[in-house]
Amino acid sequence: MNYYAGIGSREAPKEILELMSKIGRTLQDKGFILRSGGARGSDRAFTKYVEDDNCEIYRPEDSDKQSMQVASRLHLNWDNLTDVAKKLHSRNAKIILGDKLDCPVDFVICWTKSSKTGGSGTGNAIKIAREYRIPRIFNLNREQDRIYLKSYLNID
Repeated sequence: MNYYAGIGSREAPKEILELMSKIGRTLQDKGFILRSGGARGSDRAFTKYVEDDNCEIYRPEDSDKQSMQVASRLHLNWDNLTDVAKKLHSRNAKIILGDKLDCPVDFVICWTKSSKTGGSGTGNAIKIAREYRIPRIFNLNREQDRIYLKSYLNID
Protein backbone atom coordinates (compact mmCIF):
# COMPACT_ATOMS: atom_id res chain seq x y z
CA MET A 1 0.00 0.00 0.00
CA ASN A 2 1.03 3.57 -0.65
CA TYR A 3 0.15 6.21 1.94
CA TYR A 4 0.38 9.96 2.14
CA ALA A 5 -0.50 12.47 4.84
CA GLY A 6 -2.92 15.24 3.90
CA ILE A 7 -2.75 17.82 6.69
CA GLY A 8 -2.60 21.53 7.32
CA SER A 9 -4.05 24.65 8.79
CA ARG A 10 -7.73 25.09 9.50
CA GLU A 11 -7.30 28.52 7.90
CA ALA A 12 -6.07 27.53 4.44
CA PRO A 13 -7.37 29.77 1.64
CA LYS A 14 -10.35 28.60 -0.42
CA GLU A 15 -8.29 27.99 -3.58
CA ILE A 16 -5.87 25.80 -1.61
CA LEU A 17 -8.75 23.83 -0.09
CA GLU A 18 -10.09 23.23 -3.61
CA LEU A 19 -6.65 22.07 -4.74
CA MET A 20 -6.40 19.72 -1.76
CA SER A 21 -9.73 18.16 -2.72
CA LYS A 22 -8.50 17.60 -6.29
CA ILE A 23 -5.23 16.15 -5.00
CA GLY A 24 -7.14 13.77 -2.72
CA ARG A 25 -9.30 12.50 -5.58
CA THR A 26 -6.35 12.17 -7.97
CA LEU A 27 -4.15 10.31 -5.48
CA GLN A 28 -7.06 7.98 -4.64
CA ASP A 29 -7.35 7.18 -8.36
CA LYS A 30 -3.63 6.39 -8.37
CA GLY A 31 -4.06 3.92 -5.50
CA PHE A 32 -2.85 6.04 -2.57
CA ILE A 33 -4.41 5.89 0.87
CA LEU A 34 -4.91 9.22 2.62
CA ARG A 35 -4.07 9.66 6.28
CA SER A 36 -5.41 12.75 7.97
CA GLY A 37 -6.94 14.09 11.16
CA GLY A 38 -10.50 14.97 10.18
CA ALA A 39 -10.29 18.58 11.37
CA ARG A 40 -12.08 21.37 9.51
CA GLY A 41 -10.07 23.15 6.86
CA SER A 42 -7.20 21.27 5.23
CA ASP A 43 -7.95 17.81 6.67
CA ARG A 44 -11.54 17.80 5.47
CA ALA A 45 -10.59 19.25 2.09
CA PHE A 46 -8.32 16.28 1.39
CA THR A 47 -11.16 13.87 2.22
CA LYS A 48 -13.87 15.62 0.19
CA TYR A 49 -13.77 13.21 -2.78
CA VAL A 50 -11.99 10.28 -1.09
CA GLU A 51 -13.99 7.15 -0.33
CA ASP A 52 -13.94 5.89 3.25
CA ASP A 53 -12.03 2.75 2.21
CA ASN A 54 -9.22 4.92 0.88
CA CYS A 55 -8.49 6.99 3.95
CA GLU A 56 -7.46 6.60 7.56
CA ILE A 57 -8.64 9.36 9.87
CA TYR A 58 -6.89 9.62 13.23
CA ARG A 59 -8.66 11.53 15.96
CA PRO A 60 -7.44 12.54 19.43
CA GLU A 61 -9.08 9.49 21.00
CA ASP A 62 -6.86 7.27 18.81
CA SER A 63 -3.78 8.44 20.71
CA ASP A 64 -1.95 5.90 22.81
CA LYS A 65 1.19 5.66 24.93
CA GLN A 66 3.49 5.06 21.93
CA SER A 67 2.12 7.93 19.82
CA MET A 68 2.34 10.21 22.89
CA GLN A 69 6.01 9.27 23.28
CA VAL A 70 6.78 10.16 19.65
CA ALA A 71 4.93 13.48 19.81
CA SER A 72 6.33 14.49 23.19
CA ARG A 73 9.91 13.97 22.05
CA LEU A 74 9.52 16.55 19.31
CA HIS A 75 7.15 19.12 20.78
CA LEU A 76 9.00 22.07 22.32
CA ASN A 77 6.41 22.83 24.98
CA TRP A 78 4.91 19.40 25.71
CA ASP A 79 4.74 19.73 29.50
CA ASN A 80 2.62 22.87 29.24
CA LEU A 81 0.00 21.35 26.92
CA THR A 82 -3.42 20.28 28.14
CA ASP A 83 -4.30 16.59 27.93
CA VAL A 84 -6.56 17.32 24.94
CA ALA A 85 -3.76 19.17 23.13
CA LYS A 86 -1.37 16.28 23.83
CA LYS A 87 -3.84 13.87 22.23
CA LEU A 88 -4.24 16.16 19.22
CA HIS A 89 -0.47 16.25 18.75
CA SER A 90 0.04 12.54 19.32
CA ARG A 91 -2.55 11.61 16.69
CA ASN A 92 -0.13 13.29 14.25
CA ALA A 93 2.33 10.49 14.97
CA LYS A 94 -0.29 8.01 13.75
CA ILE A 95 -1.05 10.12 10.68
CA ILE A 96 2.63 10.08 9.73
CA LEU A 97 3.61 6.59 10.93
CA GLY A 98 0.38 4.56 10.87
CA ASP A 99 -1.73 3.07 13.64
CA LYS A 100 1.06 0.86 15.03
CA LEU A 101 3.76 3.47 14.16
CA ASP A 102 5.42 0.98 11.83
CA CYS A 103 4.12 2.03 8.39
CA PRO A 104 5.24 5.56 7.51
CA VAL A 105 3.64 7.62 4.77
CA ASP A 106 5.48 7.97 1.46
CA PHE A 107 5.12 11.76 1.53
CA VAL A 108 3.29 14.63 3.22
CA ILE A 109 1.15 17.29 1.55
CA CYS A 110 0.21 20.24 3.72
CA TRP A 111 -0.54 23.94 3.83
CA THR A 112 0.84 26.14 6.56
CA LYS A 113 0.57 29.89 7.13
CA SER A 114 4.33 30.08 6.92
CA SER A 115 5.89 28.35 3.96
CA LYS A 116 8.41 26.81 6.34
CA THR A 117 7.30 24.99 9.47
CA GLY A 118 3.63 25.58 10.10
CA GLY A 119 1.58 26.05 13.20
CA SER A 120 1.72 23.96 16.30
CA GLY A 121 -0.17 20.86 15.06
CA THR A 122 1.00 20.78 11.46
CA GLY A 123 4.45 21.90 12.56
CA ASN A 124 4.74 18.98 14.94
CA ALA A 125 3.56 16.57 12.22
CA ILE A 126 6.27 17.97 9.92
CA LYS A 127 8.86 17.45 12.68
CA ILE A 128 7.73 13.83 13.05
CA ALA A 129 7.97 13.33 9.28
CA ARG A 130 11.49 14.76 9.22
CA GLU A 131 12.56 12.74 12.27
CA TYR A 132 11.41 9.55 10.52
CA ARG A 133 13.00 10.58 7.23
CA ILE A 134 9.85 10.91 5.13
CA PRO A 135 11.44 11.79 1.78
CA ARG A 136 9.11 14.56 0.62
CA ILE A 137 7.10 17.23 2.39
CA PHE A 138 5.10 19.35 -0.05
CA ASN A 139 3.81 22.61 1.40
CA LEU A 140 1.12 24.11 -0.81
CA ASN A 141 2.06 27.55 0.53
CA ARG A 142 5.22 27.23 -1.57
CA GLU A 143 4.60 28.03 -5.21
CA GLN A 144 7.19 25.53 -6.46
CA ASP A 145 5.47 22.71 -4.53
CA ARG A 146 2.05 23.66 -5.96
CA ILE A 147 3.44 23.81 -9.49
CA TYR A 148 5.21 20.47 -9.11
CA LEU A 149 2.17 18.62 -7.70
CA LYS A 150 -0.25 20.09 -10.22
CA SER A 151 2.05 19.11 -13.06
CA TYR A 152 2.91 15.65 -11.70
CA LEU A 153 -0.74 14.84 -10.95
CA ASN A 154 -2.05 16.55 -14.09
CA ILE A 155 -4.34 18.88 -12.15
CA ASP A 156 -5.31 22.25 -13.62
